[in-house]
Amino acid sequence: MPKAFSILPKTTIGVSIGYQDVKLVKVGPGPDKSRVLLNYSVVPFPAQLTTEGAQFPLFLKRVLAQFCGDEKEPEIWSAISSAQVEMRYLRIPKVPRKQIANTVYWTFKRDVSFDERENIFDFVLLGDTIEEGVRKTEVMAYTAPRAEVNQLRENFAKSGYPLTGITIVPFLLQNLLRARWVETGVKNVCALYIGRDWSRIDVFSGGNLVLSRGIKAGMRSMVEAIRQQLAEEPSAVPPPLEEVPPLEGKPPEEAHLPEDDEARRVFFNFIRDSQFVEKPPSGSYSDSDILHMILPALERLIRQVERTLEHYTLKFDSVGIDRIFLSGPINTQPILVDFFNEQLGADLDVFDPMGSESPLSGDISPPETRAEREAFLPAVGMALSSTEQTPNFIFTYKDKERTTKSERLNQSLFAVLLVVMVACGAVFFWLSDEIDKKEATAFALQRELDAFTPRVNQDLIAKFLERVKKRQQALKKVGARYEAVAVINEVSRLTPGHIRLLSVTLDSQAPEEGQTRHMLRVEGVIFGDRLTFESALAEYLVKLEGSPLLNNFTIQKRAFAYVGESEVLRFAAQMEVG
Repeated sequence: MPKAFSILPKTTIGVSIGYQDVKLVKVGPGPDKSRVLLNYSVVPFPAQLTTEGAQFPLFLKRVLAQFCGDEKEPEIWSAISSAQVEMRYLRIPKVPRKQIANTVYWTFKRDVSFDERENIFDFVLLGDTIEEGVRKTEVMAYTAPRAEVNQLRENFAKSGYPLTGITIVPFLLQNLLRARWVETGVKNVCALYIGRDWSRIDVFSGGNLVLSRGIKAGMRSMVEAIRQQLAEEPSAVPPPLEEVPPLEGKPPEEAHLPEDDEARRVFFNFIRDSQFVEKPPSGSYSDSDILHMILPALERLIRQVERTLEHYTLKFDSVGIDRIFLSGPINTQPILVDFFNEQLGADLDVFDPMGSESPLSGDISPPETRAEREAFLPAVGMALSSTEQTPNFIFTYKDKERTTKSERLNQSLFAVLLVVMVACGAVFFWLSDEIDKKEATAFALQRELDAFTPRVNQDLIAKFLERVKKRQQALKKVGARYEAVAVINEVSRLTPGHIRLLSVTLDSQAPEEGQTRHMLRVEGVIFGDRLTFESALAEYLVKLEGSPLLNNFTIQKRAFAYVGESEVLRFAAQMEVG
């Protein structure tokens, strides 16, 4: 019911947890059912705070309480690192819906070995395709470390702001493309992210993620290339990496690149990223000199990217990649952007999730620099997430199946309830109509009753009853007076022509139990054949007894006699009158 009557989407908050800060983005409903960016914020970690520490949930609670404000039950999404997430694009045979999960599971298991106790398995359906004339289903299947997902989920639960979903950055970029927050204008898009220790290549076709690959080459390899070049100058050689003590409060990746590392300062000064270095390098180097230093690392990275794109062209789409989006801190250096554009030979662009084309609320202004805006890329992608279209490690296909079954049951119950309600409504209206008719009839009868004068009551009924009794008594007297005439008339009516009555006598006997008995005695002869006398007598007496005035006959005597020359049967019978 809530889904059926829901018109506008809920407010969604994306929480991107970095190495040094937390970035938050709020996206909510805008005009014409669109979604717009309502607010954003970046909150640095306090000193000595780590994501594994016991104080981290309290920090999250304070940050989210301030950012959410009076927002009621927003959907909150966050992400884990994609380094330990295994993803595979699969094409499975077209099978019934009930068999899809099992088919995907064993197809994925054939390529990737994993333990379900340690990993979460899930998949999303991308659509149907034709492969060598056979219809198949495209699937993106993946596994994620269960411990990392549970840890992140627990941190938010302890903060009092439970997560709606947990995903990874490749799926967040997919959100941006599907929501057209970043307009590409082409079918096949590659997103190349260059990070600290590794880089990631994500390929999207028609807005769907079809290939994701991690490369163990990033900004660290470029810093190492600069270090090797600086090692040729004795005055610039930094202390050995293992002898440099890690900084307090820094994540492990940061601990291997201390602030007093000259190579690190040279590189991050070159890409103009002040968040990684606090002071400029001791030497003076031109941009072209630094590009020459890191050229071997760049070329290795370029070869990895080219091989990945060639693999996609051969296996997935012969058309190849139409556009490449470059992301990461190196975007702040135009020389590096131009280098990748020239080497990759494709239309190169950069992600700008808060640029002029992005739907922003009129109440906020985006960050001034593109680097600052790009830093919010993961948080914006999280804020565009939804359970319906974004892979969610805490709401997998099994949860969706249970929810679907529950929804179907609810829909069935709702349909039955609706039918019952309609039936009850029909009966109600029918009964209401019948009640109206009966009330109209009762009203008419009441008006008719009111027209009678006087009104009937108990005294009036008693008077009528007394009057009726008197009339009955009078009728009884009349009946008693003419009883003999009535009896004689009845006997005459029932006597056939071949029977002649000699006498008819009506006597009254003494009362029995307060009642006077009247006895009728008849004598007569029966003419005809001697053989039929008995049957004729019996038939005659039955007729007499069938009269309502006569009953209980008895034959007192019968004998053969002659009347003239004719032989007759003479009889005498008695019966009771009344």
